[in-house]
Amino acid sequence: MDKFIQKILTEQRVGFAVIDRQLRVEEFNDVFARFVQSGEEAANGKRLDELYPEMVGLEETLNTLFRAPGQNFELPCVNREGTAGEICFLDFKLSSLPDQAGTEPRLLFVVAVETGRYQMQQQLVQQKHELLLLKSVLGSQQKFLANSILGSSPPIERLKELVQKVAQVPRATVLLQGESGTGKSHVARVIHYLSFQSGAPFVEVNCAAIPENLLEAELFGYEKGAFTHAVKAKKGLIEEADDGTLFLDEIGDMPLSLQAKLLHFLETRKFRRLGSNQERNVQVRCLAATNHDLQAAVAEKKFREDLYYRLNVVNLTLPPLREMAEDVITLAEHFIKIYNLDFRKKVDGLHAEAHRRLLGYSWPGNVRELRNVIERAMIFCETNEINPADLALPVTITEEALPSAFRLPESGIQLEDLERSLLTQALQLAEGNKTRAAALLGLSRDTFRYRLEKFGIE
Repeated sequence: MDKFIQKILTEQRVGFAVIDRQLRVEEFNDVFARFVQSGEEAANGKRLDELYPEMVGLEETLNTLFRAPGQNFELPCVNREGTAGEICFLDFKLSSLPDQAGTEPRLLFVVAVETGRYQMQQQLVQQKHELLLLKSVLGSQQKFLANSILGSSPPIERLKELVQKVAQVPRATVLLQGESGTGKSHVARVIHYLSFQSGAPFVEVNCAAIPENLLEAELFGYEKGAFTHAVKAKKGLIEEADDGTLFLDEIGDMPLSLQAKLLHFLETRKFRRLGSNQERNVQVRCLAATNHDLQAAVAEKKFREDLYYRLNVVNLTLPPLREMAEDVITLAEHFIKIYNLDFRKKVDGLHAEAHRRLLGYSWPGNVRELRNVIERAMIFCETNEINPADLALPVTITEEALPSAFRLPESGIQLEDLERSLLTQALQLAEGNKTRAAALLGLSRDTFRYRLEKFGIE
């Protein structure tokens, strides 16, 4: 074989061998021998199909190459074990060598090691199948989610009824109100999945979590050069939600400067990216949620009145957990099932006293607090049921125990002084741990911190 061609193939780390008319190896390099099971010393003079069993049955094809100069034959993606025991993927290629005076026709057998490329292709195929499987699983989860507002108390039954009606009008704007932790985000997703096909986008924007100077760009997008560091155009979240749902969580925290622009979008479904004069149009359903009293915010000039009325087309108020009676137990048992799977436990349910304590607690943190309580209980539970000791709930003073625990003196008291004293004592008992101190008083940590700030207690 020409020395120049041989040098090129060797430098490219490509295996090669010269094959004679009897399909025997005349010469070869070390890369070729690396994939020969009999080893390099035994390769010389052997038939090609003995060294590479993949060529068995291709004798007629190879003989055709001897008779047809310029033709090629390729055998891609051959799985083979190297001399070090590693699995490799190879491409085989045979072509006739140029005739030389006084010599018989010969074939050039080239072995290209393509392990990295084929492994990458396999990974891509695997990821594609995993995505298809995930999409299938998500589809079933969406159906489950659409019926996952748990409970049978009158407030929940009323909420379910309203959600079903709202879902039949996919473009109606809905305002979700309720205390923190009542599940507004969950209900928004239920409305979306009941209203649209599974492929429709659901885009959630937490208006309180994005800095004011970035929120406009995140919502409406921007063009290249619209501001410093805008090196390329970017779609906003409104565009991403086209033909689906835009969920504006914590809408009460949206800056006043942005509310007018949002109002224009809700009225027309048209907007402009930052730095652009081109008006764009999208078709989205807008859902908004807040735990603030928007009417009070309007009265205080902290929220635009016209935006409030535009959002308040349909108003769904989620009930606090303390008004849901036995639904507390329904939700608790649901969370037990979830954490049985997550923690690989077999907890059957609640001890009778734990059941009573859950019903007797006021749940200032609502469903979010209940889920956290059950999660902690499942972590520390060592029996087949959750006991009262597993529940991190403050002991509340019942009406029967109230006279012996505290009696209002005839002269009366200063309520603020008593509250300040209780807050200070709780902090001392909890050794400064605000979460534990809040639990001692039956308060959420946020409420406890608010009261500390109110009385200036450090």
